[in-house]
Amino acid sequence: MAEAEGVPNVDVSSIAVSPNQCAIEAELDLKIDFTLDKAISNSVWEIKYIVDYTNKRKELVMGKVEAGDYAANTPHQLQFNVPTVDVTGIRESLLLNVGLLLAVLYTGEEEVIQISMMTQVTKTFDGKLHRNIFNPLE
Repeated sequence: MAEAEGVPNVDVSSIAVSPNQCAIEAELDLKIDFTLDKAISNSVWEIKYIVDYTNKRKELVMGKVEAGDYAANTPHQLQFNVPTVDVTGIRESLLLNVGLLLAVLYTGEEEVIQISMMTQVTKTFDGKLHRNIFNPLE
């Protein structure tokens, strides 16, 4: 990410996704530990799942976390949870492609960082869809 004036650098120290290697619709718990080199205010995290296949992009906004103010040089943690991942309306053929779980931090309208976690969905022998979310830090 190119540094713009006023946009802080973000140091992401850990990402935890659970459960993982599970049914696609299972609960999702996401924790991201990070620090900023500059304070920001009006912070909002947007979490979304994107599947993209040759001009057929589907975007599922999973939720937002209004975080408020973040101090500089202080450990912070995003905690996000949804009891189920609702992929109703997204064709199975699209889900079976590689997707992205995105966590995007904004300060006001300005994007601070986008954390992209590649997601692979496979079909089990019994026809159920399972997700595997890859940690970009590993």
